Amino acid sequence: IVEEFLAAGGTLCDSPHRVAIFGANGWAGRMPSGAQVVFMRRPVLEAVVRRRVLALANVVPVAGVVTGLVGGRDRITGVRLQGGAPLGADLVVDATGRNSKAVEWLAEYGFAAPAVKELRSYVGYATATVSLPGGVFPDGVDGILSHPHPGALRGAAVVPCDNGLYQLAALGMMRADPPKDAEGFLAHLDAAPSPLVAEI
Repeated sequence: IVEEFLAAGGTLCDSPHRVAIFGANGWAGRMPSGAQVVFMRRPVLEAVVRRRVLALANVVPVAGVVTGLVGGRDRITGVRLQGGAPLGADLVVDATGRNSKAVEWLAEYGFAAPAVKELRSYVGYATATVSLPGGVFPDGVDGILSHPHPGALRGAAVVPCDNGLYQLAALGMMRADPPKDAEGFLAHLDAAPSPLVAEI
C-alpha cells in the first residue's frame, strides 16, 4: 500500500533521521534509522484505503444510515438501516468512533455496557495545512518538532504531509491547549521551546 500512498502524493521520510526534534534537553541526535514513515493528511490516506477496499471482489458498497442492530442475545446478524430495512452480515464492525451508538444498541438485546476507565493526559493540538517556500529547512531536515515538556507546556511541529504541503501543529500538554483563532495559534507556536517552527 506504500506505493499507492506515494502515488497519491504522500511523502516517504526516515522520520528519526530527517525530522529534527527539540526536547527538554535540547536537540536530539539524528541518525539514519531505516524507519520509513509515509506522511499524509487523513483524507489522502482514507481515499487510498477506500479505493483498495472497494476493489475487493467480495465488497459491495451500500448507502444508508445505520440506526440499530439486527439479531438477538446469542448473535448479531446485521444492522438496521434508516427506514427499517435490515442488512444481514456475518460480522458487524462499528467504526464510528467516539459518537458510536453500539453500547445503546447492544443494550436493546440485554448486553451491559462495558466498564469505562479513563486516563486523561490533557494533551491537545491544533493543525493547519500550509504551503512553504523552498529552502526553509536546513539540508537533511524535512520537518521540525519542538516537544512540549513540564518546563514548557506549549510545543510546535511542522512536518511534510502530501502533495508538497506541510502540517503545522500547535501542541500542548497539561491543559495548555492551543487556541482556535489564528492569532492565538501563532502565539502558541511562539511559546514552543524552540522558536524555529514559529519562524518558519
